[in-house]
Amino acid sequence: MESSTQMTRDTSEMVDFAVKIYRQCRDSPGQHYKTMAPEARQLANTLLDLNDISPRLSPTDQEALAILVQECSSVLLDLSTALKEYRNLSLQSRRTWERMDWGHNPSLSLQARLTTILTHVASFYASVTGSPRWRVDEALALLLEDYRAGHRETNSVFSCVNYEGEEDAAWPAIVAELRDLGVSDGDVEEDREYITEWFVRATNEGLLQEDEAEVQKDGDCNGAEEVVKPSLLQSICSTTATPEDVSTSTSDEYKTHTGTGNRFLMPPSSRCPTLASNSWLTTSSSNTSLSSYSTQPPPSQQQQHQQDCHQAPIKDSLQSHNPYQEFVHHWNARAWSLAEPPLKHLLQAASTGESLSPSSATGVATPKPLSTSRLFTHLLGVLASFQGHFFRAKKLFAAVHDAKQLQSYGFGYKMDDGDIAAARWLGDTCLLLNEPLNAGLAWAAALDASLARYGRGEQAMRVLDDLRVLEAKLRGLTALKSECSHYTNGNGGGRGSRLDLFRTMAVNVKARLVTSALRHIKHVSIPYSRERRPEQNLVLTEDQLVYAASLPAYWPLKWDPFFRTVDTLALNTGLDTRSSSVWRTKRGFREGEGIEISTIKAVALKNEKKLDYATEMGPSWLLEALRRGLERHGLEFRERGSDFLVRVGQARNRIAYYEGVAIKVRRLPMRRIYGIRIDESSHLTRCFEPAFRVLNDDDGSDGESDAHRKGKVCDEIRNLAKDFLADAEKDAEAAAVR
Repeated sequence: MESSTQMTRDTSEMVDFAVKIYRQCRDSPGQHYKTMAPEARQLANTLLDLNDISPRLSPTDQEALAILVQECSSVLLDLSTALKEYRNLSLQSRRTWERMDWGHNPSLSLQARLTTILTHVASFYASVTGSPRWRVDEALALLLEDYRAGHRETNSVFSCVNYEGEEDAAWPAIVAELRDLGVSDGDVEEDREYITEWFVRATNEGLLQEDEAEVQKDGDCNGAEEVVKPSLLQSICSTTATPEDVSTSTSDEYKTHTGTGNRFLMPPSSRCPTLASNSWLTTSSSNTSLSSYSTQPPPSQQQQHQQDCHQAPIKDSLQSHNPYQEFVHHWNARAWSLAEPPLKHLLQAASTGESLSPSSATGVATPKPLSTSRLFTHLLGVLASFQGHFFRAKKLFAAVHDAKQLQSYGFGYKMDDGDIAAARWLGDTCLLLNEPLNAGLAWAAALDASLARYGRGEQAMRVLDDLRVLEAKLRGLTALKSECSHYTNGNGGGRGSRLDLFRTMAVNVKARLVTSALRHIKHVSIPYSRERRPEQNLVLTEDQLVYAASLPAYWPLKWDPFFRTVDTLALNTGLDTRSSSVWRTKRGFREGEGIEISTIKAVALKNEKKLDYATEMGPSWLLEALRRGLERHGLEFRERGSDFLVRVGQARNRIAYYEGVAIKVRRLPMRRIYGIRIDESSHLTRCFEPAFRVLNDDDGSDGESDAHRKGKVCDEIRNLAKDFLADAEKDAEAAAVR
């Protein structure tokens, strides 16, 4: 313990020293020393990462770290001495120093030594954190924290491992728990003895006792009825797990996510909300945080932002260009555009029958090319959706379903988990594109398959709830049933049909799917809160991809955990140019009558302060100035009543979504003064509350609430509107003078 504490202290001091050297190099008048500043900064960052994990290093690794710290000290001390001597020289002497010293012997130069030690430190960090044992320790630490917080039942599981010969009863549960935390089954089996000893030691030493203060604190927060989550360890420890149990346990997986998250999304857009859209949105601070409400910076800034947020060095093994590893790395860093090329490479290899294996050994047989292609196509669709490319996402999710399979689809046909997942994402995407008929058909197919596969479990009930909302708000299923009745040729509608999904599926099968969904809506109630969808872990591993390709039950991202069905429908209705939302909107949202001056509501004089901008230029000028300003800044809007409903493309945690903001036009009862008031944004197509982490607890998010972000977006729209209206008024006054 003392040696570990001393090691941490030494490393911490070396971090401070490296930061000091970095600043001296950065501020040095000598260009050669300035070029060494980035490496000194990177060395400080890597040493800081090592300092954080040094208490958990094995004795062997601590000895290796001590040697590295000594080498760092030697290099940095020499560099500090050289910097000090350089600063004390006159200008003429500095020129002479640079001519004689730099380039005299490059192999022994300080810069070469600094580069070498940086490489050694980064390689050591990568080897430690990338080892299977480290992943196991990380997962066990998370389990321990969860148990101590009272979130898991411990007695039943650990009573199994407390006695000799009984540990096999709990082992399947332990494997499942560690698998959920990103540890492959192969790594778990390899460290079986170590893991078993850890559980026994933790139980005997009382490390798994609940923290009563935390439990009491959590219980007092809500003051509501306590929700007891069933323990996966408890349920599996009591019986022997079989492969069939694992493959059909998806409904149980849903039961562990008794969340309350809204699932609302947005309407059809002539411009999808890419991560670079709406450049007028600027963050209120100089740095870009993961929870910032502004859109993402340019690619060059994004790379620097990723480097700042993930200070751990990129593993050298990525240079091998293993597509599995490259895709997983960029996915977990939320660099969606960088994750696409390796994923497309994997898809192409699977399509041509080429065998590509991940860098880690999984012990799983190579999956069939068809199942692998379906998985990679699904993940490409998720990438497109997260980037806001919803038209492309629709095509990709639709491509997951085998056309021949759909052609022979019979009522009650059992799709696998991959088909169901793609159908759910497809329905969400179609609703984002304001294609409610297509959304209804995709969800109806997912409902039918879920009922056939799992019965009336939560997975099926979640899909049924989406269909219930669609029918209640738009009569969408009724319209879909009517649409199917118009076509009797067995292959669906023609080119102009609003129903263009599953073209190879017989129309009578589509009609039966819709009829079945309507019947379930009428007779089946939803026994849970619909406030949010169950959360999902967005972190992927190479082994998980191989397992998912072989076993569809392990498919990642079976639904969009952020999607908001109700808000999407509301925004579609508000932005639609037709009276019925089952009709797709055309490009733009200004078709129609627009705002009539006679419909503009009046406000009392005492409420004049509530207006964000007021003018005496008249209502016609104000309305036209608003239209031109919004169009000039690339914002989509719709005039309805006396309001402008504006759709804003946003990105949070690098995931694209829309939200709606209302600009209300009002008049005062004297002096013909008209003005505008910006209301808080109302409709978010994706919701990120409660503030669970998208990747992990260290993703850099500041936990900003959706309500706070709404206020910021409202302020941005307010400032933008005030600026362009003020400029327009100045131009109008100047033109009047001329």
